[in-house]
Amino acid sequence: MNYNPKAIELNNKAAEYLKFQNYDSALLYLDKAIEVDSSYYIAYSNKGAVYCTLKDYKRALIETKKVLVIKPDLAESWVIAGMLSDKIGDTLNATTFYKISIEIFERRIADPSKTKQSESNSINRALSLILIGLEREGRDEFRRLTELYPNNKMLGQLLNLSKKDYINQIFRE
Repeated sequence: MNYNPKAIELNNKAAEYLKFQNYDSALLYLDKAIEVDSSYYIAYSNKGAVYCTLKDYKRALIETKKVLVIKPDLAESWVIAGMLSDKIGDTLNATTFYKISIEIFERRIADPSKTKQSESNSINRALSLILIGLEREGRDEFRRLTELYPNNKMLGQLLNLSKKDYINQIFRE
């Protein structure tokens, strides 16, 4: 997809402000980027990240849902929407978001043209299984992946994290 170069430029300007934790200015530039190109999902994603940093999880979820409208095949955003929903106590919607992420990860894993991303999609699927409450299945998947990818040190760390620990680690609680 071709995005308006001005939107990309404004998003990059917002990133400069984020380096110095100037969140108000960053949000202003992200809003301008969205105004220039409402299909530029990265600006919505970055707004969500700013709101997460500010611990405004409801607003972060609103921005993440906008990403999902534009890029419904972006499984990683479905996971984030699920974690944000869990964070604000909406476990019903969180479950729905996780289920959709699992379906997308499974389609990616089954797609022979995406074999290069098979490891990361399998890891993300295992995480989504844990997040949805299927901890045994998720941990079994991590054990299998540890055997398949013995050089991936992250797998050992993820194997022992609980759902709560993982969400808190992502949102730096």
